[in-house]
Amino acid sequence: MRLPNVKDLPVTGKKVLLRTNYDVSLKKIQSSCLSGRQAKFKIQNWVVEDATRIEESLETIKYLLENGAKIIAISHLGRPGGKNIPELSLRPAAEKLKEILNIKYQISNIYIKNKKFLGFKLNENLFY
Repeated sequence: MRLPNVKDLPVTGKKVLLRTNYDVSLKKIQSSCLSGRQAKFKIQNWVVEDATRIEESLETIKYLLENGAKIIAISHLGRPGGKNIPELSLRPAAEKLKEILNIKYQISNIYIKNKKFLGFKLNENLFY
C-alpha cells in the first residue's frame, strides 16, 4: 500500500499544519557588542549545533512554499513540562531555517488568529 505524500495534495492557497522534529542540540555562544559609549558587553546567544533534523524537513517546506501554501509548523525543544521556558525556545531553529531558506517567520507558543500571517509560522513547545 502506498501512503499519501504531500506532493499528492492540492496545497496552493492552503494553510498546512506541519509536524516537525526540531528538538535539536544547541550551543551557547558569546559575542561582544558595543553600547552607546562604546563599552563592550557580552550577550549570550543560542545557536543550532546540529541542523540534521531541520535539514530533513527542507524538501517538504520548500515544496509547500513554492506551491503557495502557508505553513504552520509545530514542534518542541526539550521537555518544558507545561511551562514557558525561554531556554527551550525554538527561535534558534527558526533562525537556522531563515538562514537556509531566506524566509520570514513568526514564532509563538499560541496561535494568534488575527495576526498577519507571513507564510511560515512556528508554534513551539507543544510537548507537555
